[in-house]
Amino acid sequence: MEVEVEIDDDLFEAARELAGPGVDDTEILHEALRIFIEAQMNKRHMEMQSPPSPPSE
Repeated sequence: MEVEVEIDDDLFEAARELAGPGVDDTEILHEALRIFIEAQMNKRHMEMQSPPSPPSE
């Protein structure tokens, strides 16, 4: 899938520097999406595990 997005220049440059040579932009974005999905799944899992809030009056 091709998608056009605006990405913060400083943020993406930092990712490129950390990725090092040989890692292309597509790989960086794929990894970022995998990490985002995992974080959201963990967040939802934690929300389902938390005790219900008492009703407010």
